[in-house]
Order: sequence, then C-alpha cells, then structure tokens
Amino acid sequence: MAAPGVGAGAKRRRRRWTCRGFLRSIVRDALPFDEVWAAFDDGVVVGTAGWLPEGTYPPTRWRAARLLLSASDSLLTPHTFRDGLRYLSETEKLHPKEPHWYLAVIGVEPARQREGLGGKLLAAVLDRLDANGRPGYLETSTESNVAWYRQHGFEVRETVHPARTGPPVWTMWREPRS
Repeated sequence: MAAPGVGAGAKRRRRRWTCRGFLRSIVRDALPFDEVWAAFDDGVVVGTAGWLPEGTYPPTRWRAARLLLSASDSLLTPHTFRDGLRYLSETEKLHPKEPHWYLAVIGVEPARQREGLGGKLLAAVLDRLDANGRPGYLETSTESNVAWYRQHGFEVRETVHPARTGPPVWTMWREPRS
C-alpha cells in the first residue's frame, strides 16, 4: 500500500534512486582492489560487477565509515534507514568467515538485461576463481536472481527476512569448478 500522496511510480523512482546511490558506493569501495568490471556500449557503462578479493571483507573501520558516508544520501531517508540497517546487520552476521571472494555488487541496466552481459561480468572473475580453486559468495534480495546465480554454480546457503515489509535475502556460495 502506497503512502498517502505517493503513487507506485514515485515509489519505483525512489527505490531506483536509492539503489543506484547505494550500489555506486559499493563499486567505489571495490575500485582500489582492481576487481570492478564494466560492460560498455558506445562509451556508456551498461553493467558493472564489483568483487572483493579474499581478505578484503569485512571492511576496515576506515573503509566501513567511508562506505557508510558514501551511501548515506541514499540510506538516510525515513523509508530506508531502519530497514537498511536491518539488512546490513543481518547480512553481516551471515557473511562466511572462511576465505572467499565476495561479489559485492552486480547490475545491468534494465533495458540491457537478458543479453548475456551479467554472465560475462561474472565470468571475468569466476573463471579465475575456478583456475585457482577459490570459492565465491554473494547475497541477493531478488528471487528471480537465485535461479540465474545457480546457472553460474552458486547455491543458496540461507534465506532471511531482515525487514517485515521488505524482500528476503538469499545468501549464496559457489565452490570452484574443476
């Protein structure tokens, strides 16, 4: 149910703005590790994947503060703050302790989805993980993505519901393929 005076279109725009700001901050956090991959079309980024190599998660206090500050404009709204903290807290608790590479973010412009760009962005790192015998980990809050990630070798570890009105989160793990 929409808040008074807030239609479905406004909610979609707000969610898109919030997600873009939050995801942009995650990409910025991954850049120093040289594991941000992008798909371009005529010089325009149409997809991005940001990985954190082994030993770079959890972030240091400095990185965590910088990440929170970078994402604050998208998180600090009445509609996102409480639930956002719940999601961050819950996923932090579930994050594996064993060595792994973490797919912190991946996204393809909606108009360009289903063209294979996301798979190519994943393959850029998954092929290397397989060659080096290293596992991968991710979280998703989009149910349709679970089947897509399974096609790439990830399996669900846990499903949690951090916020009563928000989507669940699936944590997924991928053992290296021979």
